[in-house]
Amino acid sequence: MNNSQQGLGSYGVNVENNPGSQVRQDPHTIGILGSADDYATHSMNREVLPDIEGFDWEVQPVQQGPVKILEYWRLDGKFHDDLSHEEIPGSGGIIIHGADDYLRDHALSEINVPEYYTSFDEMDTHYRWSADGRTHISWRFLKRAVRLSNGYGRIDPVTTRVVLCDTGHLFVSGPRGAFLVDIPPGRIFRNGDDLPEPPDSVYETIRGIQVPEENPELQTAFERYIGLLSESPYPSPISHAGFNGADHVLETTSGTTVVNENSLKIVGGQAESFEITVGVYSRQCEGTNFVVSVDPMHLPGKIGEEVTLADDITSFGSTGDTTGIITGYRTEWREDDHIAPSSSGVSTLRFNLIVGLITPDLTVTRRRINVAAFEPRK
Repeated sequence: MNNSQQGLGSYGVNVENNPGSQVRQDPHTIGILGSADDYATHSMNREVLPDIEGFDWEVQPVQQGPVKILEYWRLDGKFHDDLSHEEIPGSGGIIIHGADDYLRDHALSEINVPEYYTSFDEMDTHYRWSADGRTHISWRFLKRAVRLSNGYGRIDPVTTRVVLCDTGHLFVSGPRGAFLVDIPPGRIFRNGDDLPEPPDSVYETIRGIQVPEENPELQTAFERYIGLLSESPYPSPISHAGFNGADHVLETTSGTTVVNENSLKIVGGQAESFEITVGVYSRQCEGTNFVVSVDPMHLPGKIGEEVTLADDITSFGSTGDTTGIITGYRTEWREDDHIAPSSSGVSTLRFNLIVGLITPDLTVTRRRINVAAFEPRK
């Protein structure tokens, strides 16, 4: 926006105009004025929700961190042949409450938008640097986000805000309300030269290595990944060597390796220690309480230890014995249904250990070990 600046601060993040798409502010310096919630005054009273052509609202709100939103969904066209739809983002929701806290926790920077819809095609692509794939924000997506909060007609210069968040969402406000929308997966650049260099401000220092990663959950997983390798017999990361589409390339003591979202999610998701995993677990199913005791003998080793898991005790598509250092554990109850159409309900209830592993070639994988199986229904 290049006008009406005096009113913008009252709707969330108070940041200066920033015409450069590659400039980031330190999120800790962004001033939150505590009034985004004043604009997101919607409740479960559906009479106050905006009428968006071709869309309806879910029954119950969902919690996304500190913010509660009511998601919208597109009406099925095959049952409404004459129904038209507004050009808005494919998934998102209107904020019920918690906007101030969300922005305070997750705001990266504000994206300035044009005064008119016809000017969006003059905008450059914006980038959110993360291995989670929601990285490339096109002018088309920004236009849809602004239309969501403004509707057709003119763009309101006072209430319209678009704030890039580290969670892979955009906060967008306007006359219709305040919304949180999912940034869609970005295209993978076939030519590395198409992807600009990340600006210095997006780099995080993780165990001495500068990494351009703006997702806080993946930053935490990156720290575990680097730490585990640094204390293992495997090659250790020494520097960040590039950002290829949505994958990080790390220089190691024996070459390079690619670290993607799936690898980091495994490292972050299978992280419970040996000591915490040992214990008693219970689950109610079909009116019966099932109990499993996880003993030390069920676990192949402690975090950081190199182990070999035999193919005959694991799943997740294993095609042979798997050797690697343990990243940690996760436990799960799994209900397996009969495949036959005549059957219904739970046929088998399993309790599994999920083991995260970093293999000698630095691939991150996981293996499932079945600890117990029950048949609650015959």
